[in-house]
Amino acid sequence: EQGGVCAICRKPERNCRPLAVDHSHVTGQVRSLLCVNCNTELGIIENSHKRHFIKKLYMYLEHWEANNE
Repeated sequence: EQGGVCAICRKPERNCRPLAVDHSHVTGQVRSLLCVNCNTELGIIENSHKRHFIKKLYMYLEHWEANNE
């Protein structure tokens, strides 16, 4: 379904590694396949208080770009 690429960065895994199976740590539900870099970053952000701050940063940048292009 993903064509052998990471669901986040859309790049294939390097160094002949298989893509990691991402899953919810709450429900156990499989979400998709991720490269090791994206899987690591997701784990850091998902389990951190910074998650909501990062969302606000993203919304701020999206708003600024939409109104200034």
